[in-house]
Amino acid sequence: MHNDFGRVSRPTSSAKRTLITYKFQATLADLDEEAISRRIAHLRQDAPFRLVIPRTVEESMDLMGSFNMHVVVTFEDGVEWLVRISKYGKGDGPVDLLRNDLESEALTYKLLYDHGIPVPAVHDWGVGEFSKTKSKSSYQ
Repeated sequence: MHNDFGRVSRPTSSAKRTLITYKFQATLADLDEEAISRRIAHLRQDAPFRLVIPRTVEESMDLMGSFNMHVVVTFEDGVEWLVRISKYGKGDGPVDLLRNDLESEALTYKLLYDHGIPVPAVHDWGVGEFSKTKSKSSYQ
């Protein structure tokens, strides 16, 4: 959007809300819940768990950032994980670049965690595995 002076103007709060809703719905529609469940079961040797995926933008607001949405995993033994999934449209670059970027981030978290710095533990990461369309969305 350009104003009279040729500068790009900021979207209205209504336009921003529409974009947030669109990206959320597109991400949710492409999310392969069965693939997420299979991967979690594999990583925790079939420990019973409950997967909580927000179904509305309102439910997701505490679990959504600018680039990612989060899915809560609660195991019967009390352990909780967050599955961080890139929002629709984030993965527009070449898949090798996205994979390298995600690997660098995951390994940085692991290095910090291994040295006692309080960051989330990364148990797994990948590009496209939880996408119904095998899009380039990533997860940790």
